[in-house]
Amino acid sequence: MKRFLAAFVVAGFSAILLNVSGVGGCGGGGGSDLNPNFPDLSSDPVEPTTEIVGDNTDQVVTINATADNQGGLIGTFEGQDASHVFCVIIDPAAGDLAELEVCELDRVNADTDSINGLCPEADAVTRCASSNGDSVPDFCQVTGETDYAFILMNLSDQDAKVAYEVVDVTGLPGQSCADLGITEDSIQADN
Repeated sequence: MKRFLAAFVVAGFSAILLNVSGVGGCGGGGGSDLNPNFPDLSSDPVEPTTEIVGDNTDQVVTINATADNQGGLIGTFEGQDASHVFCVIIDPAAGDLAELEVCELDRVNADTDSINGLCPEADAVTRCASSNGDSVPDFCQVTGETDYAFILMNLSDQDAKVAYEVVDVTGLPGQSCADLGITEDSIQADN
């Protein structure tokens, strides 16, 4: 009986450990580690490039529409040199609508179920929101002083195909997104 009881206790403890670590536990519907309501763009942080890679088909995603027009994906880039400047660029496919927000990784609202609420307004100094609101390219510029989350948002009732890149612009003359001369042909989701 003692052996049975000991085996039962060990098995129960193992099941608890598995559930706490997330193995075998209930998932959050494909949610992110940053917010369980929205999926991660990828399992790893995005590695910045030093120039726009226009034919980078690995960085094209579809943001599914949701019933409440709150579709989105969360990407990150981390561990960058504080003296560097980065440009996060998106370009929705022709006719598709997507928006971009960037904020400090540790400021992402983990509790919100609103895609607009992931990067809080209170963080305005280090927050960047896209302003084009169309199917044309848009970008946000930030420094490498901290780790960042970037939010690809689909606020429409149709799926949106979007190309994205993170470019280190530190080596360019103006150390700015403006140096990239971003146009509709720079990166494309509809290649």
